[in-house]
Amino acid sequence: MATTQSKNFKVTYLKLLSNSGNPEKSDYWAAKELIDNFHATGQYITSRSRESHGEVTALVGFAPTLSGRLFADELTAQLRKNTWRYRLMQAAFAVFMFLGGWLAAVMNQVTASAITKWLGIG
Repeated sequence: MATTQSKNFKVTYLKLLSNSGNPEKSDYWAAKELIDNFHATGQYITSRSRESHGEVTALVGFAPTLSGRLFADELTAQLRKNTWRYRLMQAAFAVFMFLGGWLAAVMNQVTASAITKWLGIG
């Protein structure tokens, strides 16, 4: 059984909130958490047996709520920010801005020097 300690729990939540229809049995644990936190509606039944106590055995009527859809948008943004492409773009932007600032400072000095020469000052 997967738990919220699973590395990909955000992906599972996003999958459940994005898909229509009932989740797969392996994702019932996440559906229960989404229902309990009002990100989805539905009814579930948990096991009372000794071996699987607390595991969801049946789930009906699962559907995301408005807060669930907003939560899905937040998860999408979080997952996008964890990609190498996003980080590479942020690093490239930082380098570009640094070089742009450096170039502006150099051009400022060159322009000031040219103006002072042109005016005959110094």
